[in-house]
Amino acid sequence: MTNIPPSNLKTFEALVEIMKTLRSKNGCPWDKEQSHETLTQHAMEEVCELIDAIENRNEENLKEELGDVLLQVVFHSEIARGEQRFDIYDVLEKLNSKLVSRHPHVFSENKAANAADALKSWNQAKDKEKGTQKILDIPKHLPALQYAQKLGDKTKKFHFDWASAQDVFKHVEEEVQEFKEAMTTSQDHLEEEFGDLLFTLVQTARHLKIDAEKALRRTNLKVVSRWSRMRDFAVKNNLNFESLSTDQLNDLWKEVKKDEKKI
Repeated sequence: MTNIPPSNLKTFEALVEIMKTLRSKNGCPWDKEQSHETLTQHAMEEVCELIDAIENRNEENLKEELGDVLLQVVFHSEIARGEQRFDIYDVLEKLNSKLVSRHPHVFSENKAANAADALKSWNQAKDKEKGTQKILDIPKHLPALQYAQKLGDKTKKFHFDWASAQDVFKHVEEEVQEFKEAMTTSQDHLEEEFGDLLFTLVQTARHLKIDAEKALRRTNLKVVSRWSRMRDFAVKNNLNFESLSTDQLNDLWKEVKKDEKKI
């Protein structure tokens, strides 16, 4: 039996129907085998690809990646529907209710004068809604730099924070010294001190309104770009890139950096 796709593919209902078909008796063998657990890695990858599309400012790619993230939501909801737990419309109801309840400055007489007031209103509504949940409630699977930055934001609410970026940086200098000393000790102690140093650097970034995760990702991409240009430069000059010495690679790196400043 051949499955017939929806006639209008430009609707949310079409996506829900397609997902039902993929998980049905005559659907896709791979899709039918998936569970919440097996899809976890895919969800993380799709969000990362969405971030790439946003940073690349590629509109077509952005549409595609937004669709892929939406697919993960519908996929998980269809798994739950098949197990008679909930469906996508329960998810939508939960989301819509939360959006209304956490925007009292929009859906009630309370008003927010600016974005800061709106965020304060959101957080107050969230705290009221969540009640007695953990004080430092942060998703444990966040990237470590992002987790550390959020942790600093959370403790700041309880007046446990440095007064300024300058104050934090004094501790960065202390952590650098402790890390240097740990280099002559055990691997476990070295790792601990390296973590302390990273954490303090992230708090410095937070005080300076720098997104630590974004800043490191930007540097990673810069290194990748420079490495690619180093290879291009080597090919252009008839050099075997794979056989270059460390000194020669360092010279190429400096050449690429110098060339960047001309742009």
